[in-house]
Amino acid sequence: MQNKGWRTCLSIGAGILAIVLVFAAGAAVGYFGPRYMGLGPNVSGPVSCPPCAEATLPNDGDSAATITECPECPYADPSGSTPADQEALFAPFWETWELLHENYVDQPLDDLALMRGAISGMLASLGDPHTSYMTPDEFQQANESLEGEYEGIGAWVDVT
Repeated sequence: MQNKGWRTCLSIGAGILAIVLVFAAGAAVGYFGPRYMGLGPNVSGPVSCPPCAEATLPNDGDSAATITECPECPYADPSGSTPADQEALFAPFWETWELLHENYVDQPLDDLALMRGAISGMLASLGDPHTSYMTPDEFQQANESLEGEYEGIGAWVDVT
């Protein structure tokens, strides 16, 4: 009878250890895998380029200095310039933006709603039902059920 209790405890302990090892292996693969494959880190939010050693900062005493050159920042064009091909591509968008602000009947326009609508339309044009834009409030509501604290695994051991 004692062997059954020990076997049960060892089985539960082995199960917990297996769950922890699987979680750790998944986290390691998710973190190190893209780096070993040369894909780099996945950025899911706004990124500000840190000042690089080669960066030249204007020395006018203003605390809001801008970086004029930052070759190590892979996420943003720190100079703020737009390549000519993108300027030509987005010309109809900006023309529409200006026409709306100048001629639309119900003024003033909600620029934030216009921007969110443009992003939603851009993602909808992909035709992928799993790709969509969520406002910050929608994102908070969608992730609200994922927040919280969990304790234990929901198992108990009986000595009988």
